[in-house]
Amino acid sequence: MNYVTIADMIARFGYDAINELSDQSNSGQVDEDNVTLAIEHAESEIDSYLSSRYTTPITPAPVILRKVALNLAFYNLHDDHPTEGVEKLYKDGVDWLKAISAGKASIGVEDESTGFGIATSHEESDRIFTVSTLEGY
Repeated sequence: MNYVTIADMIARFGYDAINELSDQSNSGQVDEDNVTLAIEHAESEIDSYLSSRYTTPITPAPVILRKVALNLAFYNLHDDHPTEGVEKLYKDGVDWLKAISAGKASIGVEDESTGFGIATSHEESDRIFTVSTLEGY
């Protein structure tokens, strides 16, 4: 899927934070396996919401989608004790994904189920109101 990488996580949240959350063996180093697992879980969760409207994974991933993936992965690293701020990042991301799934928001690429989005097609479909049917109004 690869919406984000370990390097993206470190750039966004800082080495110390990622190290503290991932280093369960107290080696003093970022545990790449733990971070990768947190990223994979976040990306799977994202794709579960988007797959009803888009072919997943979305490539290239729009900036907003990468941001949400970072926030969800960071939340995943917190196990059972996220801070209130981290919980808010997660909740906001999931709320946005639910809005995408419901067709109330866009990720900025064409929505395959409706043809609507930023990169919309100007082809006519089986819609009642089209350029042709509205001609003369």
